[in-house]
Amino acid sequence: MIIIGFSLLLALIGGWLNGGSLLNLEKVKFKSVLFFIVGLMLQIPLRFGIPIDDYFPIHLLGNHLYILSLFLILFTIIMNLRLPGFKFLALGASMNFLAITANGGRMPLSYKAVEIAGMMKDLEIALQSGEWVHFAISKPGETLFPFLGDIIPLPLGSFFSRVISPGDILIALGVFLFIFYSMRKPFTTT
Repeated sequence: MIIIGFSLLLALIGGWLNGGSLLNLEKVKFKSVLFFIVGLMLQIPLRFGIPIDDYFPIHLLGNHLYILSLFLILFTIIMNLRLPGFKFLALGASMNFLAITANGGRMPLSYKAVEIAGMMKDLEIALQSGEWVHFAISKPGETLFPFLGDIIPLPLGSFFSRVISPGDILIALGVFLFIFYSMRKPFTTT
């Protein structure tokens, strides 16, 4: 996600300008890291644009594995709420998890937001090729929690344009706060 990458870059610059060091991040002690790693590994087919049916013969099984991957990542975030920014991460990840889980493993996607972001051609190509199998076009009455889906257009040019969710914004804020505050001084756990 481009918004998370942007928040990470801003946090690194801000932390460095405030006398912080990346070496301070070494001192952060994470709990349940293995759950996070497994969760990310389960998402590999989706992140590389590979239709999930190529890996899992039953489409429903693929959606269940996607939901499981999100649960494992959310579990790791919740286990680390004591860290700076992780409350925002937890809230944003919970919002995304609710939207995706309620819609059978698919994130609601606003057709109008895709249009505003200038991504209609990308959407048509992706839907035909099966690349966006974890997105569902939001239809009134057919989509649960559409307001938690990808509804915020970011028309940033052909390569950088995206449609993001309110949860993505909170996740980006959490990433920024974690990196910024953890860089500024050695982090101690209690």
